[in-house]
Amino acid sequence: MDKKSCRLQCRRVWQDLLADPGATRALCEAFEHWLQNARLAGRLLASVPLGDELDLLGLALEYGPTVFAPVTLAEGMEFRRIRRREESRPGFRNIPGAAPRAELLELPLNASDLVLIPSLGASRAGYRLGRGAGYYDRWRTHLEPARRLAVLPHLLAELDFPVEEHDLRLSMIVTEEGLIDLEKS
Repeated sequence: MDKKSCRLQCRRVWQDLLADPGATRALCEAFEHWLQNARLAGRLLASVPLGDELDLLGLALEYGPTVFAPVTLAEGMEFRRIRRREESRPGFRNIPGAAPRAELLELPLNASDLVLIPSLGASRAGYRLGRGAGYYDRWRTHLEPARRLAVLPHLLAELDFPVEEHDLRLSMIVTEEGLIDLEKS
């Protein structure tokens, strides 16, 4: 299936999932369980959710030692510190993110850092299917030293779509059924 068709299919699954409080709760609880056991030592990068995305920012703020959220810009994105959801502001294309004047994330990222990658789905090999704007793919070289995690319904964790050279590969996927560790496979 091509990426465009796959995205449409994933959006329908997400729409149904977000309309089901039990399914949403199961995914959030699985992520929270993973966070409780992860004992994060580094920085946590997490996006401010769009209206049709699972809201993981509150859990990131609760468990992350230092949380950074993206700020979208006409030429890409950057990450800035966020301490409370109320600090979020719209960026380029009205995409919500951290305040543009908040503390800037210092690069490079390292293995103790965790990046929550917003994803519609993932391939069997762990390549992320995003919305198609390429923000996270263009940051791939910055993100690769860190652990890259997506929270997905199990149904969307093993999709078949053509992977391209620029696609970002995840390290882990948390589903309602548990953790898929892609670094060990």
